[in-house]
Amino acid sequence: MNLKSYLQPLLHYWWLLLAAVIVAAGTTFVVANAQPLTYQTRTTLVVGNLMYQTNPTGNDVYLAQQLANYYARIGMQAEVRRSVQAALDMSWLPQYTVNPLPNSQFIEIVVNDTNPARAQAVANELASQLINYSPTSDLQQGAAQQEFINEQISYLEENIRTTLEEIEIAERALTETNSAQKILEIQGELTVLQTKLSQMQSNYAALMANTGQGAINTLSVIEPAPLPSQPIGPGKLMMTLIAGAAAGGIAAVAAYLLDLLDDTVKNAEDVTKALSMPLLGTIPAVKKWIGRRGSRNAKRFGGLAGRLTHKFRSPNEAVAMDSVESDTLSTTEFPVLPPQLSEEMRLLRINLGVAAGEQPTRVLLVTSPSPDEGKSFIATHLAVMMAKSSKEVVLVDANFEHPHQEWIPGMSADEPGLTDLLIGSVVVSDILKTWQEHLSVVSAGQPLASPLDLSTSDKVSTMLSDLRYFSDVVIIDGPPLTFTNAVALSSKVDGVVVVVRHGFTRKGTAQKQVDKLKQVGANVLGAVLNKAPV
Repeated sequence: MNLKSYLQPLLHYWWLLLAAVIVAAGTTFVVANAQPLTYQTRTTLVVGNLMYQTNPTGNDVYLAQQLANYYARIGMQAEVRRSVQAALDMSWLPQYTVNPLPNSQFIEIVVNDTNPARAQAVANELASQLINYSPTSDLQQGAAQQEFINEQISYLEENIRTTLEEIEIAERALTETNSAQKILEIQGELTVLQTKLSQMQSNYAALMANTGQGAINTLSVIEPAPLPSQPIGPGKLMMTLIAGAAAGGIAAVAAYLLDLLDDTVKNAEDVTKALSMPLLGTIPAVKKWIGRRGSRNAKRFGGLAGRLTHKFRSPNEAVAMDSVESDTLSTTEFPVLPPQLSEEMRLLRINLGVAAGEQPTRVLLVTSPSPDEGKSFIATHLAVMMAKSSKEVVLVDANFEHPHQEWIPGMSADEPGLTDLLIGSVVVSDILKTWQEHLSVVSAGQPLASPLDLSTSDKVSTMLSDLRYFSDVVIIDGPPLTFTNAVALSSKVDGVVVVVRHGFTRKGTAQKQVDKLKQVGANVLGAVLNKAPV
């Protein structure tokens, strides 16, 4: 199988894919367009002051990260929500999240709202409420106490620097002296200085713990929430594209499922397997023929005339052809087939000769498993093609219930035809009507009150013998195999051609009807696949 075979279900059900994409994308766009614009803002807080410390310990970093997780969970609690609502005099809060940033001591508050100013106010108030739940709020109280502590810290910082300088001088003097007594004196001074330094450093650390400068369990805002100016949603285009793509994907799956469940004939392999007979030809779906209007016969009969004598009006006007379509066209010209269709009909004629072998096939029945499969189209064009090769051809319309050849110029439904011949009211020469050079037509004749039973009529063999006398080839446009007369005719002709229609003929039906031909010993030459995609 080639790529086109795999894509055939999608090409066959293209309308399903298109409809699904249009409906899904259109509905999504309308719904998204009706939604209000959404704005987003965010504020960032930091736990402790590790970023300002030269050498923070691993324990300090771990503790800060744990505190960030703790405060993030607090930010989502109902108590915090109520505090924010009370502070902003709101009865509800827009959607927000409070999350710690991975592997850091940072906390991010994100607020989404249709009102940008309200989103900013809520984000900043959430940050303020989190700070209130931390010891930072206590540190921000007692300004006089904090001022005293800061003064003591400054005093200790100065004394620590002075003591460090004194220790450095004493250590340098210790290396320069040789006197044992002097060495003992300097060592005693160093001991006093180091004890003093240790005491001051302890006091310094204790004071720093009571300020926000060295505390770990503190919160501070490092990036307040800005006023958002551009909306973040709804993403109309993205939502529309996603909906369309999803619908297209679902429709594609549905197309393959429908194709899997479809029991109709689709290709040459289906024909040969389902009918157990060779494929004589594949007739493509062709373009619509537009001819001259105004002909009395065309207006009256239409039907197959619209597919036999024709002219192309526009190469862009295309429609597949079968025996049930109708156009009111002139039938005064010999049919002019499109090049591709003409070539396929010529190939069908050649394959018929090959299938017949050495045994001449002068009487050929063209039938189909069911109506509307295009057998009359095939029979008529095959007759035309053979007539062009200078053979004397007679085209017989044996569709007694639904005649197809009565549109021929100079003929009418009231004129005698095949039914009249079979009941013995006329002879063959009376019903032969010349259509074009080398091509004569026998119409179905006048309808009878009760259908003919050809299975018990000896006049069929006589009729076929007489038609052989007047022609080289007799092509019978027979009824579908759903009618018993088609099976009766098949046993009396030289060969049978079965026409099946792409995407229309069901394999089970075709097998059942073709088995009828085999049961009566009909010489089935092969099948023709009609209206195959180009």
